[in-house]
Amino acid sequence: MTEPLHIAVLTCLWGRRRLTELFLRYYEAWAEQAEAALPVRLTLQATISPGDAALYPVHQTTRWQYVVAPNEPLTDKWIAGCQALRHATDRPDAVIIMGSDDFVDLRYLRVVLVRLQAGARYLEPDGIYLYCTERQHLVYVKCQRIGAGRVITSEVLDSVGWAPWERGVSRAIDQTQNAVLAEYSGNHLHTGSEQHGFTLLDVKTGHNIWSFERLVRMLPVTQIDAERYLRKHLPIIADDLLTWNANVEAG
Repeated sequence: MTEPLHIAVLTCLWGRRRLTELFLRYYEAWAEQAEAALPVRLTLQATISPGDAALYPVHQTTRWQYVVAPNEPLTDKWIAGCQALRHATDRPDAVIIMGSDDFVDLRYLRVVLVRLQAGARYLEPDGIYLYCTERQHLVYVKCQRIGAGRVITSEVLDSVGWAPWERGVSRAIDQTQNAVLAEYSGNHLHTGSEQHGFTLLDVKTGHNIWSFERLVRMLPVTQIDAERYLRKHLPIIADDLLTWNANVEAG
């Protein structure tokens, strides 16, 4: 029997306590479901800044593992998480890069596993769903260089010393990864249609580096029925997202 692949989900947390708590809870449930249904072992790794360390004590005994690093420069914060995985006793076969406002379904992981088992070393999604909690608007964006949901194998990470971003950068960090991993680019995860693709969702709450309005102005989008889509593909968090404005966000 083939050994299950060991995949780490890597994120960086900052503020936005309500969204962060939802993110942490979601991926704990997601990991349990995935390991029960798929040939995979999952590690959940988060980097938090010293000022935010006290915000998440409830999760310190759960599946999430934490490393503390300054919030700036942002690429250094991400690299700190990579280095923690690099030096772990049980080092992962691949790392999934996930912003702390990004959510994927199990279909995403199924596609990732198939591609990795077929020999892929670096995968980039070619589209993403954007959800605005303030307006309850959901759109789909087709774009070749999505930062969320990228998958990097340990082989590729070894080649760059587990530092897949340029150090010392706090803006446009995806572009630095594009440069560092340029020789591996061009292998896409196809989000495709609702029927044949998978869900990669970026939640915009008004406290984001890239706002919903800015992204919609910059990129061609397709309008999606938010309630129908979220209840079908992300039922665990659909109620939280669809009723976000019923309570004032803390953090």
